Amino acid sequence: MSAYLDHLGWLYKHQYGFRPGRSTAQAVGQLNNSVLDAMDGGKVAGMLFLDISKAFDSINHKILLGKLEHIGLAARSLRWFKSYLANRRQCVCINGEVSETRPIDLGVPQGSILGPLLFNVYINSLSAAVTKSELHLVHQQQINA
Repeated sequence: MSAYLDHLGWLYKHQYGFRPGRSTAQAVGQLNNSVLDAMDGGKVAGMLFLDISKAFDSINHKILLGKLEHIGLAARSLRWFKSYLANRRQCVCINGEVSETRPIDLGVPQGSILGPLLFNVYINSLSAAVTKSELHLVHQQQINA
């Protein structure tokens, strides 16, 4: 799927997070070049950094499936993704006590190989919200110790 999206040129060109052959170092280098170019041109360079807390947990399945359909995925593939996201449940265990199992209606499975790709599909249109500028998308996962 990743190769398919790259072949279509569908993912935003400055989307560095969770993409093969791209890195945070490349994103920082590109950002640095953009700032220097703006300064050399007598322009003001501004930055906005967003911390999208619980991003993987907040993805709306209906919107995500709509975006996958918009890409042009076949009906069979769309049904597979719908099945992949549907009927998930979770519970927690604290001090040996297990909670009631609850349905998961939002989000993509974390730790899965598809989670980051589906997240990229979901946020891909974010770049359209920025006009007259460039948006550089880098994801950094927080590790809570």
